Amino acid sequence: MDKRNSRGLATITRACLPTLLIIIGIIFSSCGISSERLPLVEARIELYEAWIDALMRTYDLPGISVGIVHDDELVYIKGFGYSDLTEKSPATAETVYSVASISKLFTSIGIMQLVEREMISLDDSVVNFIPELRQLSSDAKDIESISIRSILRHTSGLPTNNIYLLEPTSPVIDNLEKILEGFDRQELLHTPDTREHYSNLAMSLGGIVIQRVSKKEYGLYVKEQILDPLGMASSTFDDSSVTNKAIGYSRNTSIGRIPNEFVQMGAAIGKPAAGLKSNIQDLARFATWHFETLEGKTSSVMASETLANMQSIHWAQLPIVLPSFLQSAANSMSNALDIGGVGLGYFRAGKFVRHSGGFNGFNAEFLMDNENKIGIVVLANSSDAPTSWDAASSISLNLYEIVASAFINPLEQLSNSYSEYQQIYTDRHYFNFYAMPFEGGLTLIDLNSNKPLSSPIKLVPHDEPDSFHAPDHRGFYQGEFNVQILRDANSLVDSMILQNTVLYPSN
Repeated sequence: MDKRNSRGLATITRACLPTLLIIIGIIFSSCGISSERLPLVEARIELYEAWIDALMRTYDLPGISVGIVHDDELVYIKGFGYSDLTEKSPATAETVYSVASISKLFTSIGIMQLVEREMISLDDSVVNFIPELRQLSSDAKDIESISIRSILRHTSGLPTNNIYLLEPTSPVIDNLEKILEGFDRQELLHTPDTREHYSNLAMSLGGIVIQRVSKKEYGLYVKEQILDPLGMASSTFDDSSVTNKAIGYSRNTSIGRIPNEFVQMGAAIGKPAAGLKSNIQDLARFATWHFETLEGKTSSVMASETLANMQSIHWAQLPIVLPSFLQSAANSMSNALDIGGVGLGYFRAGKFVRHSGGFNGFNAEFLMDNENKIGIVVLANSSDAPTSWDAASSISLNLYEIVASAFINPLEQLSNSYSEYQQIYTDRHYFNFYAMPFEGGLTLIDLNSNKPLSSPIKLVPHDEPDSFHAPDHRGFYQGEFNVQILRDANSLVDSMILQNTVLYPSN
């Protein structure tokens, strides 16, 4: 599967820290990452990759590609497993995946560009641009009240999808206007702007607005106005000429994983809602653009004020329907207290701005911590890969907590006193630990845990050499969690005895 990065640097004196902080700022090349990093960062990367290995073995996941942006620069990028199980093609930073609903961010930005240019207004009724909406089997007044703002914050009342049949034998939707067919057999789910309901159909209508107002085909508009200016050369709505694209796979079944036969599902849902294909490198550039724009370093694509407005709360997600004046108050309070909710195309959860994506064969997560200028991108080619921030064993959450946090706190030190013990110890059945030194002893991290940093086991040394115990452990071996390190004939670490179980290094 993956190849381990080299071990961390030796202990660095405080006098070297300024130089190291400069090193952290180097942009890592597309073919790899810097060979010099702080010991803590290197150890956290090794821990994360060990955890990913364990996760992929447990769930038999095909492929995953991940990336971290920090302070406007790509600081970590890695592929795991395979983009194509038959050909055994490795998943890399260049592998192109379907990103599903992350496509909506580009549609939302495209709409807001038209708002900036005063070609449309957020309060404009959508029927002004798409009169076909009047075919809906709903009250005419409600249809008229669907605004551009309603589309962006998912309060339009429109159904989740158009009525186009989602199956592999369905013809490919090349003409976005086909999404408008069949409106006479659909109706609004609720009065617009009374509640939030996630709608692919609504965002696809947003793409049609872009198309009709700009007088350019939707995909061409996004390419010229967003993808090209950001240097996202591998991102496309038409992957017919892409050679390094991932094959999507089903959930794991008794007969293994089934390749996705519905390769144009994103186009069938609607290109503006789910049709984009991209890779880690391009989406890392996309994250970097966000940070640079919000800081006022660039006004390419859109103004910083517009992007900040898009990421603020425009709808507080509540389980009840409130009168409009109370909903407005809830929106303002949610925004002021940074509680979370729906922006204009973006979703917020506290300080995190994000959008997830997923359909047959693919899952994706795009996450930004604006406060610390951290961007997280995770792409996977299986229907059950836990990429989402909210998922159990979340690949994106652990990428943030394990690796990104080490870039946020670069002055935190990793003890070198017990660095020779740093590796994976396992019995290949139940126990699967990664040992990391800390000041005063060792930390055992459970690689089988959904959140491995949530319950570290602190080991402090006994009087005897290579002997440790965990006085504060509250698990199965509470009060008797004892560890003995064994060495070979050359005095190198050979194995670990936990209570009466022998654990061996995994490599």
